[in-house]
Amino acid sequence: MNRNEIVYVNIHGNPVPTVLHNGKPHVGMKALCEQMGLDWEGQRQRVSRDETLNSTACVIKVVATDGKSREMVCLPLDMINGWLFGIDASRVKEDIRARVLAYQRECYVVLYNYWHGKGSYGTLTPADEIRYLNQRLSLLQALQRSRDAVMRQEIYDQYRHVSERLGFAVPALSAFQPPDDNDLLDDLTRATLAQFFQAVATLEDAAVGYHLNHHREVGVLALNLNEVMRVAEASGVPLPHRSALLRALPQSRAPRFIGASVTVNSALATPDKPRYVRCYLFKFT
Repeated sequence: MNRNEIVYVNIHGNPVPTVLHNGKPHVGMKALCEQMGLDWEGQRQRVSRDETLNSTACVIKVVATDGKSREMVCLPLDMINGWLFGIDASRVKEDIRARVLAYQRECYVVLYNYWHGKGSYGTLTPADEIRYLNQRLSLLQALQRSRDAVMRQEIYDQYRHVSERLGFAVPALSAFQPPDDNDLLDDLTRATLAQFFQAVATLEDAAVGYHLNHHREVGVLALNLNEVMRVAEASGVPLPHRSALLRALPQSRAPRFIGASVTVNSALATPDKPRYVRCYLFKFT
């Protein structure tokens, strides 16, 4: 599991966000309050007024399922019961009272069992456990092979269901990177290519502002190696040694290498830049 990555635990059909922080499971409070029908701002103020809860509450920078970082106000799991039973169910709105009572009865147990590998679905027979373990392994292998986004989501949903049935914590889908053709290359070549293409992406980022792709067709990458190395040095962006690049670039499979010293009618041509440029050519598939 990646550091501070959200793990969702299903409670009454709602995904409660949790995260392992400093070796302890924590619970995202805003989402939990909203799922119970409680006003988050009112509960946040209640936590801040309680000396014990306030001393353990924290804001954690988490990695959401879309891979982006967000801040989440959390309580440690072992403080959740204290917060839950501080809610007077007789004073909440009638339409959410049953839900609040259900969470007070079950929320901590489900979360505790989930994070301590006991699950929340009752005891499995040995035969059932073996069947689920085999199914989980097959789904994991399928997820690691698949590249189609829709299919990956479908496989992941099944994998999460089986994992929850067994009581395993489930990382977000972003933790399972789709396969890359370059994974088949040797470690040095793979590392060289990864550093090179990351450097190109960094240089073309809006914050840096270079335009390096000379090709006019979408999905095709045309790079002049001398130009890339020159602007990388000027910008302080590290690149592999030229000899390593000359060896590695023709082996690239993602993006797929097409040719070296290919003359391209540059999309970046200006009065100050040549119309035709010799480039390494790659195609995204």
